[in-house]
Amino acid sequence: MATPDGRKPIFAFGRSKDTTDAGGGIIGQTTFTLVSFGAWTTGDPVFVSESGDTEVEYLGTVQSVSDPDITTEFGLVAAKAAGMKIWTPTLSVEMPSPVEARPEITRDSGIEFRKGLDGITRPIRSRDASKSLIIGYEHCTTSIYDDLVAFMENTSGPNFGLTRFGFAAWDYQGEEAKVYTMQATHSVPAFNEILLTSSRFVMDMQIINNSYPA
Repeated sequence: MATPDGRKPIFAFGRSKDTTDAGGGIIGQTTFTLVSFGAWTTGDPVFVSESGDTEVEYLGTVQSVSDPDITTEFGLVAAKAAGMKIWTPTLSVEMPSPVEARPEITRDSGIEFRKGLDGITRPIRSRDASKSLIIGYEHCTTSIYDDLVAFMENTSGPNFGLTRFGFAAWDYQGEEAKVYTMQATHSVPAFNEILLTSSRFVMDMQIINNSYPA
C-alpha cells in the first residue's frame, strides 16, 4: 500500500462531537452520513473506529460539510460495520507536513540476559515489555514547537505531562496508517529543554497500545 500523499502526523486528546454512521463504511470511503451532525465544520480532524472502539483510523480533516454528511481528507483503510464511531479530538496539533526523518520504532522484550562463567546465557531480570516511537523534523518552526508544548501542558495530569494521548501517523515499518495511544517519555520541563536544537525537533514516545485513549 503506497504512502498517502500529505499524510500528516497529529497529536490528539479527548473526544468531542461524538456520533456514528449507521451504514458503516467501505474501503476508500470519504463521505459519511452522521446520525447526529452536531457542529461539525471544515478543518475538524476526524477519527473513526468500530462500535467497540477497535480498528481506529485517522482520516485527516473534514474537507466539506453538508448536513448530515461530512467528507474527509483520506478514505477508510479498512471497512467498518454499521454503527461505526466518528469523533474529533478535544485538543489536537497537526504537524504541517509528513515526518521528515524516518520514524524509528524500538521494542524492548523486558528480559535481560547475562552470560555466566560457564558460557551459558541466562535471563537475570524481567520487566514489562515496551515499545517506543521516535519521530523527527529537520525544520521545525518555533510556533509548531510552542503548540506542542502547550498541548502537553493542557493535557497533563497528575504526572505533569505524562498523560496518555493519541498519535496518528504513517507506520513505515508496518506499511499502514496507525493510531497509537502514546505517553511522552519526558515531563513538560524536559520537553521544553531538549527537543528543539537548531530547528531540529525530535520526540521520543512510549507506545501504550494500537488504539485511541479512552
